[in-house]
Amino acid sequence: AQRDDTLIDATTTALFDQLLRSIIHTVVLDVHRAARTGRLCLRCGSTTPELCTRSATRDVFGLSLNSRFSHTFACVHCKRSVHAERYATHLEKCMGVGRASARA
Repeated sequence: AQRDDTLIDATTTALFDQLLRSIIHTVVLDVHRAARTGRLCLRCGSTTPELCTRSATRDVFGLSLNSRFSHTFACVHCKRSVHAERYATHLEKCMGVGRASARA
């Protein structure tokens, strides 16, 4: 009887886990599809994104959109000020290495 109870518990737990994963997977795919097709506003959760009045002030990591682009660094080669998002590309071109230098 104890062995049967253990087997029933394990089977029930496995079935529940599988059902829960399936439900979560379905919901995630539905939300992703709605966001990609423009039927869902990711800022406010509205299903009519064209009527959304909230402005985006933060990115997906919670950082301010205004401060995200304010980081600049001095190039180690030419000492020019370069935005953080463009630093690697600039350095490739500036030093003449990598794919970018072959095209220039």
